[in-house]
Amino acid sequence: MYAADKVTKVRELRARSSSDPSLLDTGRPSGAKLSHYIDSLTMLEQHAPDHSLVRQLRFELEALRALPPEPN
Repeated sequence: MYAADKVTKVRELRARSSSDPSLLDTGRPSGAKLSHYIDSLTMLEQHAPDHSLVRQLRFELEALRALPPEPN
């Protein structure tokens, strides 16, 4: 499912951003992926708001914003 892929990708982004925090800067080209994942969540919540993977994607994105990774 599309949502499962996005959950995995957001987790990967969080891991990679620990060594390159600029990946989370949506104002830079490198931050485009984060913007894409946020847009994907918006679309998924319109179609399947109660699906467990959609809720998991929201959690992963909120965790990424609230608890940015620590530099290695």
